[in-house]
Formats: sequence, C-alpha cells, structure tokens
Amino acid sequence: MTPKTAYQSIAHLLPLFHQPWWLDAVCEGGWDVAILKEQEKILAVWPYQVEKKFGFKIIRNPLLCPYLGPIWIGERERPTDWLNVLWQQLPAADFAQFACLPEFEELDFFLGNNSDKMEKLTYFLDLAKSETQMWNELHSTRRNGIRKGMADLTLIKSPINLEEFVAWNSIAFANKGKKYPYTVSYLKKIVTAAEQRKACVNYCARDKEGNTVAILWLAFDYHKMYYLLSATAPDAHRGAMALLAWNAILDSKKMGLTIFDFEGSMDAGIARFFQRFGGEKVHYYDFRKTRSSLWKLKQKLLG
Repeated sequence: MTPKTAYQSIAHLLPLFHQPWWLDAVCEGGWDVAILKEQEKILAVWPYQVEKKFGFKIIRNPLLCPYLGPIWIGERERPTDWLNVLWQQLPAADFAQFACLPEFEELDFFLGNNSDKMEKLTYFLDLAKSETQMWNELHSTRRNGIRKGMADLTLIKSPINLEEFVAWNSIAFANKGKKYPYTVSYLKKIVTAAEQRKACVNYCARDKEGNTVAILWLAFDYHKMYYLLSATAPDAHRGAMALLAWNAILDSKKMGLTIFDFEGSMDAGIARFFQRFGGEKVHYYDFRKTRSSLWKLKQKLLG
C-alpha cells in the first residue's frame, strides 16, 4: 500500500485542506505524504506539494491551502520524535515552506531545523455563541453595513460565476499593484471538486435591478467554515460583502459547525474588515527553509 493510499483511509479524520481530494485539486505540481505508523495504525501525517520551477525543487503550500503541514491524529501521547520521523521522509528541496494549522504548537522543531518563522493572523468566530451575542459583538460599522445591505440588496445562493469573479478580483488586485494568482480553470477545478462533495457554499448579492454586485465562496469540513474567495463589482454597495459574510456565519451555526475561520489576510484593509466581525485573533506560523543560494538570489531579485 502506498502512503497516499493509506492516507485515503484516514481522510475522515482530516481537516479540509488536508483532504486528498482538496490536494488533488489545488496541487498543480502533484503531492505526496509522509506517514508515521505504529502496528499499521496511522498516528501522524504530513502532506506536501512538490513543484519544479526554474530548475529548482520546491515544497510549499499550494494556492488556496492556507494551512497544511504535519498533523497528529493518534489517540496516544505523541512521542518526542514524531515530527522528525515525518521530516526525514520529505524529499530534499531547494526551498521549503510550511504554513501549519493554527493548532500546531511545536514551533521549536522548525526553528531547530534552521527555518525562518513568519507570524500570520486569522480570526476565529465561535459559533457556539447565540445569534444575538454575535450581533452585539459586531463593530457598529459592520452592523450598519449589514442593515443597509438587507434594505437594498437580495441575497441568493447560486453557483459561482467564475468569469465574473475573476474579472472583479483581478481589478482589485491590480488597484493594489499586486499580481492576480488565480485563473478561471484553476478555480473551476477546486470549486467543482468541493461541489461534488457538498463541501462548499456560495452567496451572491443582487441590487434592485437584478445585477450581481458581490460574490462570496466558502468551503467547510466537519468543524469549520472557511472564508476563501470574495469579490465585489466596481462601485458595489458598501454593505454587500458584510451582508454575505453575516449570512454565511448564521448558516454555519445552523449547520452545527463550531468555528467560522476568516482565514486571515496580510492586507490591512481586509484584516480590518474581518476583525470587525468580533472574532478572536488567532496566530499561526509560516516556516521557510532555503538550501539553495541561487534560490535566495532569485527571491531577492525577482521575488
């Protein structure tokens, strides 16, 4: 049995971004997994993507996979060397990057392997709270935007129009001087995979003329709802995205999920938008290790 075949057998224990079908969709360079077993029982896994770019071998989180890295699923106490056993199974790479789950606590392991650490931030909203409590904990600006959206817009659930989404998102990235990372075909592969497994939901806001002005696409597992893709039309209603996010939060609670994960952002404006929903600030970490001096030079010159 190959590691990937064995990995399929414990998929029901894994969070969304560790799911084999999700990795099949997002990993353009292919993926594999390191496994720690005890008497054929899987105790820990470390899935990873391998790419070849400009002649370099790279291991890093794929797009739309904010959390990956090692995860312990065994029922007994973790041995002190569990991460090293998995680490030894990873292929040598010129550059390696691992953005781990927020729950990951063994930071010293990466630091001990001469990895650089970058702190990232997301916001968790506790769905055990009542709707009234969540509403009261919203920032007043956010409540006002939602009220205005309720008065002026119609919210629907419908399949995501990827061409429209990419067009709007590309404009937003260009206005910030950033390169847009997605193509319609890439997003279609992921959205289709999630739809087939009933693991996603899409919300659209329409104005009084019936025009779509905002789109929000989320995916979920047994535990969390993840805010992943959103876009608004140029000059869209200012309350449109707040309305979509608020309804997604309420629906997540009705589904019995426990956490709404805004999945963070390094963009100050987006981070502020998320923060005003009243969620708890949660840190997670991105570890990077560079073995190739040529890759370091490439990163310095070209990014």
